[in-house]
Amino acid sequence: MLTFVSKQLWPQFLALAAYAPQRLVLLHSDQKTESAGPAERLREFAIEVHGMRPESVELVEVSSSNVGQLRDEIGEVAERLELDGSNCVFNLTGGIKLMTMAGAGWCQDAGSPCFYIESNNQLFEFVNDGRDLRQSPQRDLAREVAGKAATWDPAAVVRYQLDAADVVDPGQLLTLNEKGKRWHENELGSWLTKRMDFRGFLQMDGSEPEAREGDDLELATAIVLLKLGVPQIRRGIRTTARQRSRDGNDEGEMDLVFIRDGRLWVVDCKDRHSPEERLDALRNELVRTHGISPRTKELLDRLASELQDKELKTLKEDLSTVAEAGGLKAQALIVRRGKLPTQAMDYARGRRMEVVLKDHLVRDLKKVLGG
Repeated sequence: MLTFVSKQLWPQFLALAAYAPQRLVLLHSDQKTESAGPAERLREFAIEVHGMRPESVELVEVSSSNVGQLRDEIGEVAERLELDGSNCVFNLTGGIKLMTMAGAGWCQDAGSPCFYIESNNQLFEFVNDGRDLRQSPQRDLAREVAGKAATWDPAAVVRYQLDAADVVDPGQLLTLNEKGKRWHENELGSWLTKRMDFRGFLQMDGSEPEAREGDDLELATAIVLLKLGVPQIRRGIRTTARQRSRDGNDEGEMDLVFIRDGRLWVVDCKDRHSPEERLDALRNELVRTHGISPRTKELLDRLASELQDKELKTLKEDLSTVAEAGGLKAQALIVRRGKLPTQAMDYARGRRMEVVLKDHLVRDLKKVLGG
């Protein structure tokens, strides 16, 4: 397989799973962040996760601004490796438009099939028909390779996808033990109410994250996801920025990460009262004890606005983390004790962030995962 490489590596992962090439040539530009760096990480993924031999994965720097030069460079690779339409396929997905034109042109001349993966993971294949490229019916690539992708370690996928950060701790790998396989999710409500320990249902490999409020909801969410067919989940993947930020806030943690239906899912769990609930409790207490003056009301309203802005900022940070960890088609899943503020809820809906409530954990997760 010949392939252009860009920052979006998730489609490349899917293509490797679908085509399983014996040899991989990664064509990249000289731009470190946009192409050369991702190509190096894709090579590591192909070897460490996909299982290719190191000598069968090759990096080749090519032009990204001169169509004629690029076609010559592709031709040189093809001549050296004795490639033609019978023994190679070209992945055009990762290149800019000029690169795609050059790649498609070479495929026409060489009689080689090629393909392109759209942002919705639809696969468009083209086969050579004389001097023309004829399109085959499109397919849903993510669903085709869902079984293979589900076997990938989510921490490894995150490590190779990330550009500006490194994984410093892969966290715990969670699967159901025999007791967990027998446990019925209908018992979940009473277990959460009684604050029972969910660890007894899990096989937990790796370092235990630091104890914190909300662990019960996090573990309960993981168990329900596993009961609904997710094969494995990483809990507490910790990352650190490659370049330290000015405010020193250069570390992050992902609560739960898993792969399903050919997509990476990142789950953020917070078991705390919503801003509205906390302020309503404060208002009720003030009314009961002292009453609320106009000035107090003004301060409470201002605090409500600040808390809502903080919740919205958290969602934006979550979405940014999801996009970097799993590409444009990664899925954010937000698990909360209570409803989000209206503005935050509108933001979540507008950006495909699924919101699941603690009191309806099983029902909501079934709906999100499709039954």
